[in-house]
Amino acid sequence: MPRVGPGKEFVYGWVVLDGNGRLPLPPPVLADYGFSPGEPLVLLGGGAGPSGVSVCRLECLRSSALGIILERYPELLGEAGPVLVEGRSRYYGRLSCGPDQALLLTPAHLEAFGIPPSSRLAVLRESEIAVAFRCTGPLVSAAERIGELPVWE
Repeated sequence: MPRVGPGKEFVYGWVVLDGNGRLPLPPPVLADYGFSPGEPLVLLGGGAGPSGVSVCRLECLRSSALGIILERYPELLGEAGPVLVEGRSRYYGRLSCGPDQALLLTPAHLEAFGIPPSSRLAVLRESEIAVAFRCTGPLVSAAERIGELPVWE
């Protein structure tokens, strides 16, 4: 996996968001982060940073220093459907990993996270707890310079 940043930032490749908001989760991401169908996943993003979304397992977030997010926004712990909440400087959401190993982002999610419909996103390993799907930013520019990378649709 090519390195795209000064630290532990690596790129898996690219995903293509379809017109319905379906975001495929590549097999290496499923293996590295332990995502499984039906599992609730937490979305983090928005704000002033690069457009896109980071995705992590609810249990990984709960046991990390970022677990405070779940205390501030308990609606992320609920059982019903997609969730999107506005925090102080960013948005948080919850979706389940679908049986087709993809996330189905709603129009509200796309708008909150600054993701244009039908876009191509870099799949980045930015941390041990969350995988990032970015459409802008310096790591995306670095990934574009690498050349040929896998694409998942």
